[in-house]
Amino acid sequence: MEKKYGIFYNVEFDTLLITLEKPSSHPEIETKGNITIIKSGDEITGFNIANISDEIVFTPGLISETRKAINFVEQQLRNIYPLTQLPQFVICQVLEIQPIEGTQLKACKVQNNDGVVDVVTAAKNVAVGTLTVMATDGTWLPNGNVIHSGMMRGYPTVGMFCSVNELNFRDKDFNEEGVIILDQSYQAHVGASFWGVYETRQ
Repeated sequence: MEKKYGIFYNVEFDTLLITLEKPSSHPEIETKGNITIIKSGDEITGFNIANISDEIVFTPGLISETRKAINFVEQQLRNIYPLTQLPQFVICQVLEIQPIEGTQLKACKVQNNDGVVDVVTAAKNVAVGTLTVMATDGTWLPNGNVIHSGMMRGYPTVGMFCSVNELNFRDKDFNEEGVIILDQSYQAHVGASFWGVYETRQ
């Protein structure tokens, strides 16, 4: 199944937390070896995979688009719940900006992996031509929230431009104020997974 899902490594408990849907307040639990299946009624909402360090080493925190994590999760779950991760945080370019009257918001036309889409933002450092990181509809954020498309002040928006704080991420090559501004070397990767491209540069 192709799906956007969250992968979080809890180093204290040496466990990968895989989130498919918002968990129920009264989940049902089923355990198969080191894998815990979390359900809400008949629907599987997530998995926990324990004792990770016995097999592989991960960086603590959100690692949903780390290729090593995706491969590990999809291999572990292949006989239980076959998954294919979809891009969540993608590289995008701002094509047009329209100020929304009476607000500090801007309605933007943006090029990403879905073509030209709409994003409403309050970011002050966004301009026509800006390359940045966009959390697309259905993206799991490090704080556990999920991005949903909708309307803001009468304008459609299908995602959110991201700052380093929203990604829970620090790198001296990226600005700390406002949304992330990517340099021109990312131009050829518009529409690609930001984490996938970033990973190849480390």
